[in-house]
Amino acid sequence: MVAMAAPAAVAVALQVALYAAAAWAVTAWARQTGWGGGQRVALAAGALLTYAWHAFLSRPVVDSTPALDLTSHVVLGLGAAALAAAAYRSARLRPRPVVSRT
Repeated sequence: MVAMAAPAAVAVALQVALYAAAAWAVTAWARQTGWGGGQRVALAAGALLTYAWHAFLSRPVVDSTPALDLTSHVVLGLGAAALAAAAYRSARLRPRPVVSRT
C-alpha cells in the first residue's frame, strides 16, 4: 500500500479522501434509475468478501498454529460467501418497486 511509506498525516488524509470519493460514487450511482436491491447486495457482498480474502493475507492477532489460522480463514470465507448468497436470494425474491424519477 502506498500510504504505508508516507508520514502518518498524509496517510490519514489519503484514506479520508479515498473513503469520501467512494461514498460520493456510491451515492451518485444510487440516485440512478434502476438502482435496487441487487445493487445494494452487490455492494455489500463486495465489501464483505473483501474482508474475507484479506484475512488470508493478514497475520494472526494472537499466537496460533498455521492449521488453526488457515481453518479460521476458510470458515470466515465460507460464512461470508453463505451470507452473500442468502442476501442475493433475498433480494431476488422480493418484488422490485416501480419508482418514477421525474
